[in-house]
Amino acid sequence: MDFKKASFRNTFLVVLIVSMVLAFFYNSMIYGPRKKNLTKLKTELKEAQTNLDVLKARAMNIDKVKAELDSLTRMWNVLKKYLPTEQDLPEWLREIADAGRRSGIDFLLFKPQQPISHELYTEYPAEIRVRSGYHELGTFLSFLVNLPRLTKIRHLSMNTFKNPKVPAQTMEVSFTASTFIYMPKPAQAEEGKK
Repeated sequence: MDFKKASFRNTFLVVLIVSMVLAFFYNSMIYGPRKKNLTKLKTELKEAQTNLDVLKARAMNIDKVKAELDSLTRMWNVLKKYLPTEQDLPEWLREIADAGRRSGIDFLLFKPQQPISHELYTEYPAEIRVRSGYHELGTFLSFLVNLPRLTKIRHLSMNTFKNPKVPAQTMEVSFTASTFIYMPKPAQAEEGKK
């Protein structure tokens, strides 16, 4: 009887030890690596889902973005008329002189300055000093900002002036008027030719 009890106990211990060894190896060789891989895959899935949600949101806005791009393209084509690519400075200077004559102002100084290069355009300033009445000056500046070419007025300085010979001239005004020429980068110029 003792032999049977001992044999059963030994068999039970052997089975228990073998089961524990198998469980340890299963956990360390199969289950553990698969669990790590599963965790990694879940993280990747979550990241992919987040990216997919972002892309879906962008895709929903694509029509809005296309419409905005079309609108900006139309606006750019209109603005290019005011920002030409060729130099036509003599015509611009004549337009300023004509605006002065139509407004009834007297030019004291009309001096084109050196061009100023920027990344996409070149600025052509002209230093101007005039004598006029208040209303004539307003008319002149209105003519300038409504010229066919984009014209920017800056550094505007006004001083009172009294001339007994010409009482209507009450102001002496100096400012810088600038026009601009679009200078596309070489890559943009080549794309425009295609």
